[in-house]
Amino acid sequence: MGSQISVKRPKFEMGSKRVLIYCMIIIVSLFYLCCAEEVKVRVKGLKSIAKTDENFICATLDWTPETKCNYNQCPQGKTGILSLDLKNKILANAIKAFSPLRIRIGGSIQDQVVYKVGKSAPKCPHFKPRKNGLFGFSEGCLQMERWDLINKFFNETGARITFGLNALRGRKKSKHDNTLMIGDWDPKNAYDFMKYTASKGYKIDSYELGNELCGSGVAARIEAEQYGKDIIVLKKLVQELYPNPAKQPKVLGPAGFYDKQWFDTFLQASGPNVVDGLTHHIYNLGAGVDPTLINKVQDPYFLDRIAQTYKDISNSIESFGPWAGAWVGEAGGAYRGGSKDVSHAFVDGFWYLDQLGMTSTFNHKVFCRQSLIGGNYGLLNTTTFVPNPDYYGLVFISSTFLQREIAVGRDWSEVTLAGDGMWPRGGGADGKVIEEDEGEPEMGLGEEDREGKAMWATATAAVAPDREGRRMAEVSVLLPPALHPSRGLDPSQPPSLLHSKGVNHYGRGALLWHRLMGTNVLAASHTGSPYLRVYSHCSKKTAGISILLINMSNSTTFEVSVVDEMNLYPEQYKSIKDTEQREEYHLTPKDGNIQSDVLLLNGTLLKLTETFDIPSMNPRLVDSVLPVKVVPDSIVFATLKGFKAPACA
Repeated sequence: MGSQISVKRPKFEMGSKRVLIYCMIIIVSLFYLCCAEEVKVRVKGLKSIAKTDENFICATLDWTPETKCNYNQCPQGKTGILSLDLKNKILANAIKAFSPLRIRIGGSIQDQVVYKVGKSAPKCPHFKPRKNGLFGFSEGCLQMERWDLINKFFNETGARITFGLNALRGRKKSKHDNTLMIGDWDPKNAYDFMKYTASKGYKIDSYELGNELCGSGVAARIEAEQYGKDIIVLKKLVQELYPNPAKQPKVLGPAGFYDKQWFDTFLQASGPNVVDGLTHHIYNLGAGVDPTLINKVQDPYFLDRIAQTYKDISNSIESFGPWAGAWVGEAGGAYRGGSKDVSHAFVDGFWYLDQLGMTSTFNHKVFCRQSLIGGNYGLLNTTTFVPNPDYYGLVFISSTFLQREIAVGRDWSEVTLAGDGMWPRGGGADGKVIEEDEGEPEMGLGEEDREGKAMWATATAAVAPDREGRRMAEVSVLLPPALHPSRGLDPSQPPSLLHSKGVNHYGRGALLWHRLMGTNVLAASHTGSPYLRVYSHCSKKTAGISILLINMSNSTTFEVSVVDEMNLYPEQYKSIKDTEQREEYHLTPKDGNIQSDVLLLNGTLLKLTETFDIPSMNPRLVDSVLPVKVVPDSIVFATLKGFKAPACA
């Protein structure tokens, strides 16, 4: 064998290569940091292209029991209208923040609800799982005592209510088609319910007949001509029970997926001035279990596919029902409860806010997000009620303080749990405590403590990530006397949660839209990357316009200048010389992680106040001559007060 000669490289040569590599990395990084793509957004301010309702933003509440499960998970919790905690302060404040929030009560099993009032409902059953039942459940009942409490809550929070009525009363299945329901609607129970509601002075913005019974239906269907006859009956009930035209609730339908022939036939069968809102449902992302869902919500080409449906709905109204307005009556993105990895995360805001912008340009009046609370797609966390990304913050404890097994949302950095004698249940955390403070909890020993009242205790635990990705938290709890160490720990006594910090962002986007975007929709366009989405409206409460910029790119920063495209002279573009500072609201996920539930507004964490109020959302003031800088994976709202749009005058 030949001898092998090893050559030792000089240290300075190896070091030089390392330095060279580091320099290249720094140069590339600086290139991406300093070099942004310049984009001119042209806004046509001469006239609006569409108009939304004053209360365009809407969220849903449904009847689904906590036993409803999909994909081997049961994310509903006690969020159905019959079990929802109406005393929860976070829930109340989340609704009040919109002042008002439009809420639609309806959903999958609304056509199995019996109203316990009058002689038309002698029995009052509970929802029970049933294999041959609609959506797997038997009929259920709404007691008027519960309805009274619901209305008290809505009155206190200022909600604007759409109520979905049971449209299957009196019908039977066709002998030739197991999904087709035939016969006239029996309105007796609905009439008794509406009469009771009107007599109590409860404010109802609109009544909707049935849920997902149009076209080919979902679990059941009704022919378009028959539904047209039934909606006329509902209109007459409304006119009888609310004789003052100025206070009459609107009539909505059909609350299902768009089918051109069915919808056109229905509008012709019902006739002029019967249906006020033509409601349709959108789940354009597909199944919540789809592993490619996270890619779909970042793909502008995929998101554009639904635009044809919005256009077709508008065309149906223009041709056969110009007296009606288009409503998205229910939209959760992904169906069957949404995705546990996407629907409550920052990235879902790309889909949600893009849909708000897109539907408004197609003259839709209302967009109802599925849901306010319940499922993976809720604006509020199912367990704690803290706003979820699309509204704002998630925390949850799934075990007792004694065991100190604490679980919180992904990427949670700081948690101090809160409540008002409330103990969140459910969630089934399986995190294992791998490290904890073995010392005795710190206690404040004041006079109140010696009198046997509750005391503070703090525990810190590092929790190994479970299958849901939950990690660690530091939690402060208020201990009842039974849990004081000197008296012995009683795990049957749940702690009272006292103070909460945390964030979420979905509803944040919804809330900003509601506060900034007015009803007049303006045409906005650019010739840059399709991953930059842009929408513009007249500002809601100030002069000028508000724009929404969504950057779905994970690598490109856009520097956006807004120019006024004068419709009369398209060859001339008027530069915006705003003497007032521009107001900007930059929404980004914590640590740049688009699957994070933690939201930053202008670089600051959003979190509930100590009194569970939605925090102030203050803008960043920027010199109007500078472009709007939209960093990768971010969402920006901006108000340009100096934009002189005749459509907004």
